[in-house]
Amino acid sequence: MKVEDYQIAAINKFANSKFVLDEYPMIDHIDISYIEAFPNQLWIRIILNSYDITKDNMLKMGLDPKALVENHLRPFVPFFELDENFKLDSVVVDPSNKPISVHFDNLNI
Repeated sequence: MKVEDYQIAAINKFANSKFVLDEYPMIDHIDISYIEAFPNQLWIRIILNSYDITKDNMLKMGLDPKALVENHLRPFVPFFELDENFKLDSVVVDPSNKPISVHFDNLNI
């Protein structure tokens, strides 16, 4: 499936809306991208606004990347004319863009 720039722009706008970010105040912003070499897959980069969150304490601090993707993003994928079966892989990064954790659809690293 070919994903158009307007679709990515729209889902990024939604991901960075109050609906999502009010639930996760530790997130600075979310960047969703599509790479043509990986069809049926969206890449989600969750950029934090604090260095205090680590892989070991993120759940305790109220950040559950899998829940964010599954509850706040995946249900809305069809509204952006994207296949509901798209893989949604994510990486959580600190404010300097250093990866904290990576979550592949159905696999955590």
